[in-house]
Amino acid sequence: MLSHKIVVDIINASIKNLTTLENNITYIFIARKYERFADHAQKIMELLLYMELGKDLRNLPEY
Repeated sequence: MLSHKIVVDIINASIKNLTTLENNITYIFIARKYERFADHAQKIMELLLYMELGKDLRNLPEY
C-alpha cells in the first residue's frame, strides 16, 4: 500500500526532527484520505463499466 510507505517515511522523518511531528501527523491523515478517495473512485469506475459492458470486472487479475 502506498499510504503505508508514506506513513513509515513520515515517522522516520519525525524521529529525526520532533518539531515537525504535528505537521507530519497531518500528512499521514491526508495520505489516508487520498487512498480512501482512490478506492471510492475505483468502485465508481467498476460500477460504470458494469453498467456499460454488462461485465463484472471486480475479480479480474490486476495488471
